[in-house]
This record gives sequence, C-alpha cells and structure tokens, in this order.
Amino acid sequence: MERNNTPAGPSMTLGVPLAGPGAVPPVSRPSPLSEEDFLAVRRGGLEYLAIRRTIKTARTSAVVTLVIGALALLVCALSFAWVAIVTAVGVCVVGAVEFAGAGRLRQGQLRAPRMLAINQLCFLALIVVYCVIQMVATTSAEIREAALSPGFRSALAGMPDMQKTADQLAPLVFYGLYVGTILLSALVQGGLAGRYHVCGRRLAAFTGHTPPWVCRVIREVHAD
Repeated sequence: MERNNTPAGPSMTLGVPLAGPGAVPPVSRPSPLSEEDFLAVRRGGLEYLAIRRTIKTARTSAVVTLVIGALALLVCALSFAWVAIVTAVGVCVVGAVEFAGAGRLRQGQLRAPRMLAINQLCFLALIVVYCVIQMVATTSAEIREAALSPGFRSALAGMPDMQKTADQLAPLVFYGLYVGTILLSALVQGGLAGRYHVCGRRLAAFTGHTPPWVCRVIREVHAD
C-alpha cells in the first residue's frame, strides 16, 4: 500500500498552521502608548530604583529585628529578667512596625518613610535606656564578682597581681561594652532614620511629577 506524501491544505509546523496562499497577514496594531509615555515610564523607573532599594532595606531590617527580638525574648523568659523581657518585647514591636512600614512604602504612602524613621529613633532610645539601666543598676562589686568565677578566683589566689588586674579591667570592659553598644546603635539606627528621611523626599518628588498610571505600572512591575 502506497503512502500519499502530498500535503493537503495548509501545512502544519509544530502544531502551528502556516498561512496559505490567500491568507491575510495579521495586522500590527499601533502601541497605545506614545513616545512621551515611554519616556515617562523610563524616567519614573530610574527614580524608583532608590526607593525600591530602601524598601528592601526596610524589609531586611524588619526580619533581622524580629529574629533578634524573638531569640532575646526566649532567653530572657528563661532567666526571668524583667527589664530584659520588656526590652525584648520592645524589639519585637519595633520589628513589626518596620515590616508594616516597608509594606506601606511599597504602596507609595507618603507617611511611610516618616513612620520608619521614627521607628528607628524609638529603637535607638530603647537600646540607650536599656544600656543605661544596666550600667547604673550594676555595682562594681557585682561586675568583679561576675567577671571571675569562684573556682577561677581561688586559682588566682597565689597570683594577687593578676587577680588585681582582672578586677580593675572588669568594670572597664563592662561599661565599654554598653557604651560601644550605644555608639553602634546610634550609627546604625541613626543612619537608617536618615536614609528613610531622604527616601521620603524622593517619594514625594516621585509621586509629585510622575503620572499616577506610571506610578502604578512601576509598583506592579517591582511587586516582589
């Protein structure tokens, strides 16, 4: 039995029909956007890059703060240290507010940067208050006692000079640790607050001269 190798009708290539001799080619529709619209989208996209980076920074800050707060709350709950527990709860609240502020910033709410900046300043105040309380409430005798365990102190009984040096260094290390924490927090939290403040001005400028439909398109494209 012979096979018929002659194609019948329009041929198929990978399931897509090819146009026959009398087929009408598809009509190329003009773009609904003008060149001015494309230019507005390009300009808006470039201006939105800095805002988008700030959104990612706020999200990362929120996640890190929540993780630190949750771990601190777990440890402090086991030790029943009420000042530390209240501080850990405050850290968790700061992380939750940071996460909400990042979401509002992605939506283009003009008050979101100010909310994030104030949240970081509150975080800084919380850290400063906790460190000051620890430095004021802890005496030098308690610091020296906590620095060396009884067993280690008895081992140093035959070396009074070394024990004296350890007792002198313990308060310096203790206070230096908390002062360093305050300075580091002022640098980090203050820097974030300043960045959010600058982002607020950029967001106001972006929404002020960019058409609303362009803002919506850019936010939808970068909705991640």
